[in-house]
Amino acid sequence: MSSMQQSSRCHLSTLRKLTVITWMAQMPSLFYHLMLIFAAILRMFCMCVLVRALNRTTNRWPAAATAVAVVTAAAADWYYGGVL
Repeated sequence: MSSMQQSSRCHLSTLRKLTVITWMAQMPSLFYHLMLIFAAILRMFCMCVLVRALNRTTNRWPAAATAVAVVTAAAADWYYGGVL
C-alpha cells in the first residue's frame, strides 16, 4: 500500500469521525426543536378542545369562546417563550 493511499484513508477516516461528532453535537438542538414542535401541536389541540367546550356551553357567545382561546394561546406563548 502506498503512502498516498494510507494518507487518503486516514483523511477519510478523520472526516467520518468529524461528521459523526458534528451530528452528535447537533442532537440536543434537534431534540429541542422536536420538543418545540410537539409543544405547539399540543397547544393547538388544547385550543381546539377549549373552543369546542366553550362553544357548547355558551351557544350565544362563540366570539367570547374564541377570545378566551386566543388569550390562552397568547399566555402559553408567553409562558413557553414564544415558540410560535
